[in-house]
Amino acid sequence: MHVAPIFGQTSIYGPIWRTNLSSIGARATFNLYPQLNLIATLRDYDLASNKDSWGSTGWRDGLGMSGKDLGQQLEARLRWNAIPGNLALDAGLTWLSSAQFVEKLSFGQASTKSRLFYLQTVLSF
Repeated sequence: MHVAPIFGQTSIYGPIWRTNLSSIGARATFNLYPQLNLIATLRDYDLASNKDSWGSTGWRDGLGMSGKDLGQQLEARLRWNAIPGNLALDAGLTWLSSAQFVEKLSFGQASTKSRLFYLQTVLSF
């Protein structure tokens, strides 16, 4: 079994790594039709300690004056099992709203909103 090192999608989007992190979240799954489902996830992210670094970004406040709050992430994925067991089509959206830690360490220069939209085909044989 492989455990993904990040929360949310992988590859080109991965701001939240499972390191120095405290997180709580809620997920809801809705089966709209037999071959169509929607998954929505809301997570809140904090550093485990206000002196920790933020995953692979290298951002760290050694004095701990920037707080621990990294922000919230909302993720939604719609999956259509076009050919059940063989072909699935996904469309997804992830929205990350960064908080005080990012704002303080970037001196207001970094964007506090990050969005990703993706389309994906899953072929199983």
